Amino acid sequence: MMAKSKEILWNIVIVFSIAATFMGTVVGAGFASGQEILQFFCRYGLSGVFGIALSVVIISIITAKIFKIGKILRSDSYKDFLGWLLPKRLVLLADLFLVVFFVLLIGVMFAGSGAIFKELHLGYWNGIIITAVVLIIVLNKDLPGLMVMNLLVIPLMFTSSLLVACFAISRGTVTAVSLPSPANWAMAAAQFSSYNIILAVPVLLSLAKRFRKEALLTAGGWFGGIFLGIMTGFIYWAIIVHYDRLQQSEIPMLILARRIGAISYWGYAFILWGEMLTTLIANTYGLAKRFAASTGYQFQYWVIGLSIVGILVAELGFTTLIAKIYPIYGCLSMVLLVLVLIKRIPKSFP
Repeated sequence: MMAKSKEILWNIVIVFSIAATFMGTVVGAGFASGQEILQFFCRYGLSGVFGIALSVVIISIITAKIFKIGKILRSDSYKDFLGWLLPKRLVLLADLFLVVFFVLLIGVMFAGSGAIFKELHLGYWNGIIITAVVLIIVLNKDLPGLMVMNLLVIPLMFTSSLLVACFAISRGTVTAVSLPSPANWAMAAAQFSSYNIILAVPVLLSLAKRFRKEALLTAGGWFGGIFLGIMTGFIYWAIIVHYDRLQQSEIPMLILARRIGAISYWGYAFILWGEMLTTLIANTYGLAKRFAASTGYQFQYWVIGLSIVGILVAELGFTTLIAKIYPIYGCLSMVLLVLVLIKRIPKSFP
């Protein structure tokens, strides 16, 4: 009886670890700052609620399918995943696309980390250097390091987002937001879901390789999607009730946190940095695994090399990188998302 209870408890820990790791990959600078929610959902007015619900369903279903693929593929390199998904002649093109995007996204997270430290008057380069050091230390432990980091940061992010959002909601009223054509919210939801899922593929494959029970993987994917939806919903609601003053803001949630007080402002800023860090770690992990598998050089060497490249890319600037990269990536990711949806999973791979 005791052994059974321990097994159940351990399975619960695994499910929430999977959910937290998935959320930590998806919830990055744009999400936790509120900017993604503003662009993808709030600007569609009250119809944005349907977009959020649709995103949760898409993300959860596709995540469960990628876990099934990962169980059979038994590889933590997304290049092998692309080899299954695409015709051979397109694998190289898609691989190049993802490599370039992951490198640029690593630069985005370094730039965002520096920007937060600069906002707090702690020094732009101090933020980047500290971020790089933490990244290298965490990934020295490989996937377990990534999972532990997410288990620490995600509960803090979830709780702080809800607290800030609830405070903002209690201090505002829903404003009239112009609504574009009815179908736009669905397209925005599909775009939001697609680039976040493709972003998470390397980590999802690694989780599927590490945890072999499909039921635990599926439960972790659904819990991650549902918690993501809850957090998105509260952030959406908080921004909607203050839409007039936040629609031009780069970091809406940080502005709302400042209205509560200095402690809330500083606390949310550091948690936001933690979220950038978890996404940075996940992206670097996926790319380093891909290069380590194809070159034979150690994973840790690639982590250091990608950190240096990411810091150089960060010099382009946080806002510039997001404005140029995300729209293009979102459209191309939708193609991969549709292919994942329609392709049949074989019982085994050759």
